[in-house]
Amino acid sequence: MRVRIGCFRSAVRRVWPLGANTWLCFHRGDPSWKQIFGDTLHLLSIAVSEEKDALRIDGARGTIRWRSSRRWTKISIELEGLSPKKRKLVTMALLKAARFHE
Repeated sequence: MRVRIGCFRSAVRRVWPLGANTWLCFHRGDPSWKQIFGDTLHLLSIAVSEEKDALRIDGARGTIRWRSSRRWTKISIELEGLSPKKRKLVTMALLKAARFHE
């Protein structure tokens, strides 16, 4: 039996939750997480400040951090100052962006 792992487009990444606020993402190459998450948060009208391997949501509302290697990235999302509905919206938008943003 032969299994092909490389049958998906290079922009599509596989993302699995490790916990409530942590994801593990397998990918080809090295995605630009600052651009991916920054663009998504900009579409939601959420201002962010850039740090090394992290984005901080302005107003002490949360942080998005990642630790990358060549084939995987561990993503941690901490959202504190948002309502439960907005927190869910932002989390789902970031998950979709982590999977499909080109």
